[in-house]
Amino acid sequence: DRLPEKVSGPQPFVPTPPTVQADIEKKGMSFKADVMIDTLGHARVETLKVIETSNEWFPRNLKALLPRMTFSPAQLAGCKVERVYKFQASAKPKGSR
Repeated sequence: DRLPEKVSGPQPFVPTPPTVQADIEKKGMSFKADVMIDTLGHARVETLKVIETSNEWFPRNLKALLPRMTFSPAQLAGCKVERVYKFQASAKPKGSR
């Protein structure tokens, strides 16, 4: 049994626009989203569910990049299955401990 894993494609949130970067440094950031990965290793963009975001740029960026990403599909009992992939990112404000 295996969960889906990202194997290729662009890194989300890189580069971060200067205005968003300044907001992260000032307030920190948090982002959580789920997306279904099909048995061929492609993200089903229409299933993207944003759970938490500190800035609307993060989900827009991820949604734009998902079609260019590939994943190893999840496996259950040796068979490829659709499964949720969880994106998570967080950062504390600059200067916080």
